[in-house]
Amino acid sequence: MLSEITGKQIKYVDIPVEALKENIIKFGMPKEVAELMGSIAESMKAGEFDFIDPTLEKLLGRKPVDLKDFLLNVYKK
Repeated sequence: MLSEITGKQIKYVDIPVEALKENIIKFGMPKEVAELMGSIAESMKAGEFDFIDPTLEKLLGRKPVDLKDFLLNVYKK
């Protein structure tokens, strides 16, 4: 989607979870934070966040902007 919007080739790089955790610790975050972020990354890869929840729309009082529209707004300025 970013490649299409920007007109530039943007490559996705899948970072192994262990490398993610090692680098989080390397840059000064506690091991517990690294473990939490690793767990979130694994959950995302497993599709555990792939659902629509109406809570944000209720809180905002409007439909949230979808990702493509957000990216178009950010990168087409």
